[in-house]
Amino acid sequence: MCKETISTFELLNKFPDHTTARKFIEQKRWANGVECPECQSSKITIRRGHREGQFVCGHCAKDFSVRTGTVFACSKIPLHKWLYAMYQVVTVRKEVSSMQLPKEWVSLKNPLGFCCTD
Repeated sequence: MCKETISTFELLNKFPDHTTARKFIEQKRWANGVECPECQSSKITIRRGHREGQFVCGHCAKDFSVRTGTVFACSKIPLHKWLYAMYQVVTVRKEVSSMQLPKEWVSLKNPLGFCCTD
């Protein structure tokens, strides 16, 4: 558990884009190496010719990514925006409504480059 909270500015610098957020989540999810979410095999290869972060299991042949089997699975929202939303929910002293988060993203997207599609 973290002893101290980073600032919003530090969070946005640490995770400026989808790729840095994806690598962070991969490291947290698979600290002991990438594992297939379907069969738990560690016989994994990186899926070439596709987006970064795509894997294929050498045992069951399933394609997967860090999003597979998580709340991120069916979302088109880039992972750095998910991390920002989770940060808001955890650090804000008052409740964050589902209506407030999109407003936060709109205010941030232009100056911070969040308008890019990932």
